[in-house]
Amino acid sequence: MRALRDKAGRVAGLELFESELCAKLDADPSQLRAWAELIPAHGEAVHPDRETVEPTYRASAATLDRWEQYAKILKTGVTVKQVRELEARDRQGGKFVEMYALLAEECPEGVTAHMLRSYCVLFLYQNRAGKTLMPSELAQVAGISEASAKRHVMWLQTVGLLTLGRSPARWEFKFVPKALSRYYPS
Repeated sequence: MRALRDKAGRVAGLELFESELCAKLDADPSQLRAWAELIPAHGEAVHPDRETVEPTYRASAATLDRWEQYAKILKTGVTVKQVRELEARDRQGGKFVEMYALLAEECPEGVTAHMLRSYCVLFLYQNRAGKTLMPSELAQVAGISEASAKRHVMWLQTVGLLTLGRSPARWEFKFVPKALSRYYPS
C-alpha cells in the first residue's frame, strides 16, 4: 500500500495491491475480479513482498468506503446489476447503498440484503401499524414486484426467520434487526 499525494503534498488516496484490498474488504481475489465493474483495477505492479505481479487499485478515502459498502452487499448474494440499481436510486436522492450495506452486516447465511429489507418492512408494519402484510401488500409497500415479494417471504420462511402464526394471522420474527433494536428491544 502506498499513499498518493496531491500537488500540495497532502495524501489524496491510496494505491493498494489486490491482496491488500482483499484483506480490507474481507473478500477473495475471484470475488474482487467478479466485481470489477464496481471496483475497477487501475493497473498491475510487482508486489514487493511476494515478488509477483498483482492488479493494483487506486482509491480516495470516500471511494474506499464505498467499495467496502459494495463488498458487504455483494457478499450476501446481491448482483452487480442490482448494486448499480441501488446507485441509481442514490442519485435520485436516497441512501440506498449505505442502507443496504448496514443490512448486509447482519444478513444471516443465504439471505440477501434485499430479503432482509423485506423482513424489516414486514416487521415495521406489524409492530408499528399493527398490520400483517401478505406478499402482495409487501410488494406495494416496499416498491418491489409481487413475484419478488412472494420469493422473499417464501425464502425467509424456508430459512426459519419468519413464520406465520395461526390465530390471529401474524408474522413471528426470529430476530430484531440491529437497525430496529433501538425501538424494539428483544
